[in-house]
Amino acid sequence: MAAAVQGLLARRIIPALGERRSIVIGLCNATFFMSLYGLATQGWMVYVLLVVGSFGSIAMPAIQGLISRSVPPDEQGAVQGSLSSLSSVAGIIAPR
Repeated sequence: MAAAVQGLLARRIIPALGERRSIVIGLCNATFFMSLYGLATQGWMVYVLLVVGSFGSIAMPAIQGLISRSVPPDEQGAVQGSLSSLSSVAGIIAPR
């Protein structure tokens, strides 16, 4: 679901809301629905939550766009590499 939102809908949602608003809405959505995933008592509830909760994934493309516009063109590779590294470290550290 997150891949579908990032790949298909983010191109329409982010310009409509603006990057900063997309970041705030996306992170609030992700936080709220991650909490609800933990509170789900039945398996079917997770599938229902995934439909709306997946819209939290608009935050990452908006963050990347905002950051990439704030650095000069000759530093784009370093910035994108740093973002990828941070994402990897977070994936290792985060509980599963």
